[in-house]
Amino acid sequence: MAERIRAAGKAKPHGTGVELAQYLLGLGPDLPVIVTTGSADLINAKRVKHSGIRAVFSKPNESELLLARIRSLLQGAA
Repeated sequence: MAERIRAAGKAKPHGTGVELAQYLLGLGPDLPVIVTTGSADLINAKRVKHSGIRAVFSKPNESELLLARIRSLLQGAA
């Protein structure tokens, strides 16, 4: 089964979640990407908006809100 959604954390050993998201979107621009981060205030909102990332959630996050966003992305909502 093909991937339908990808969630990525911001801090990675070899780059950021935003960089990973941009890489993934380069492979398949229709893949919904969500970034979760412990430092949402450090993510540039303008960069996220233009990157194709569909949502950014702070950690810790409310799992119900995250699940609702994932459901809407899987159902085709922007």
